[in-house]
Amino acid sequence: MKLYLGLGVLAAVGIVVFSAGHGVEAKGEAATTFFSADQVKRGEDEYITNCVMCHGYNLNDGEFAPPIKGSFFQNMWVGKSLGELYTKTVMTMPQSNPGSLDPGTYADVLAYILQQNGIEAGKDDMPTDTDKLDKIQLPW
Repeated sequence: MKLYLGLGVLAAVGIVVFSAGHGVEAKGEAATTFFSADQVKRGEDEYITNCVMCHGYNLNDGEFAPPIKGSFFQNMWVGKSLGELYTKTVMTMPQSNPGSLDPGTYADVLAYILQQNGIEAGKDDMPTDTDKLDKIQLPW
């Protein structure tokens, strides 16, 4: 009996570990990716220009803003939608001039941040339409 229970727990853990970072569950849809590798690269460049001074080069070592990489960030956004994250970012960043970036730039930066948090890139760019983004639940 203990052997079967142990194997069941190991199987469940394996499923959770395997599914982490391999895509995101869109509400009512199969797991999917939602940003491209090209978008991640553009986002990294924009992050260095617009975000690094507060959040730091490693996304979790800035002096003037909370970490946006790792368990602190992931725990804050677990179970919330990508639309919520996108809207919050547009409304509050950069701190010196919120909402000042192009909508596509915000999506690019978020693609970089999400990739740094273990989500894999796909083939299509992240949209800027919050109705579409609201249907994507963050995985952490």
